Amino acid sequence: MLGGLINLADTLPSDLTKFLVQSYDPDSSALVFPGRGTIPVDAASVHRNFGLPNRGPRLKYIVEKEVVKSFNHMFNHTGPPKHPTITEFSKTMRAMKGTTDNKFLTGWLAIGFNTFLAPTTSLSLSPHCYGAVLEPDVLLKSNVSLFVVEHINKAFRNMGEDKQTVCCYLYHLMVSCN
Repeated sequence: MLGGLINLADTLPSDLTKFLVQSYDPDSSALVFPGRGTIPVDAASVHRNFGLPNRGPRLKYIVEKEVVKSFNHMFNHTGPPKHPTITEFSKTMRAMKGTTDNKFLTGWLAIGFNTFLAPTTSLSLSPHCYGAVLEPDVLLKSNVSLFVVEHINKAFRNMGEDKQTVCCYLYHLMVSCN
């Protein structure tokens, strides 16, 4: 499902990033290059470039108390009001030493959501993804591609004119376009 996430660069050239962010139009959900055309950022392009599911029900991305408790119990975290930072959680994952079980998959998916699929400006894990990552079978049947596009549009609509924040997905989608 997430094979496209594996071969990503670890740095983003700042000038290119700024250019791409300023070129994105959330109303048309496209990168707009005046005089050159547009590159759609839609569920089909996300699916084509990253192989994420593009059919099925909407992905649930909400905070549910019982789900947060289950996630925290799985990873022995004391839980709210403070969620683990991505750095702290990455150390927890490294301590698993490559274990290939559902706990490792859940943790890996949580990091993937928080750093790539639905990044935020927070340094902590977002409990919004816990429901999706705790049920990988449901996640595989959900429309992850549509979720990514909606998340990008929401982030850009809340960004203002400066557009200083970048969604990693937008950058990689642009670089991956054929």
